[in-house]
Amino acid sequence: MNVWSVLKNIGLVISLFKSISSLISDVAETKSAPKQNLVSGFLKSLEQLLDSGAIDIPGVDEKAVSDALKQIESQLVGQ
Repeated sequence: MNVWSVLKNIGLVISLFKSISSLISDVAETKSAPKQNLVSGFLKSLEQLLDSGAIDIPGVDEKAVSDALKQIESQLVGQ
């Protein structure tokens, strides 16, 4: 991950941190599992960031991780 790719995708980075903040706030307020829409929003934000190429972890196929997250999200929404 280089600085330029992060800056180029700063909107996605901010979106991810906002979704994490919303998730944590909801759990702290309700003292229970987070709402489905917040988890789904978090997964979407993370998928978008992985798909953008801003995150590059050596030895990890980010596309495969993103695809797995999409499957988890579809199962979550399907319930």
